[in-house]
Amino acid sequence: MNVKGNTMINENVFLMAAQIVLQDLEDVIKPEKKGPLGGISKIFAEKPTAQIQVKKMEPNKDAEFGRVSYELRLAVLYGAKIPALVGEIRRQLNKTIQEMTGYTVEKVDITVERIVEADELAEEEEETEGVVKV
Repeated sequence: MNVKGNTMINENVFLMAAQIVLQDLEDVIKPEKKGPLGGISKIFAEKPTAQIQVKKMEPNKDAEFGRVSYELRLAVLYGAKIPALVGEIRRQLNKTIQEMTGYTVEKVDITVERIVEADELAEEEEETEGVVKV
């Protein structure tokens, strides 16, 4: 028996998928997780926050699945090959979203807002060592 019904995917699913893709890439400064579902928060108080914006378009009556667009604002490690890195982000995000949701990724706009040197990350880690997060 073929049971019909509507399937709706919340924008948070698309946001979380993008966070997971970014977590797996070495040269992208990792967003700090907060709470059980994670989230985007500042890694450095005075530095820009990684931001992900999702625009979801629901399917029309002729399509089974909709489309989604992303706007990402990132910080990357000094020395990263930015053209290759953003190409990999787009490729992985497209593959992940298509496989997980059936939605088509229409576009992924990426702005690299900051380059961070490795010693800046080491200093930040030293400053946060011993701090208990609740």
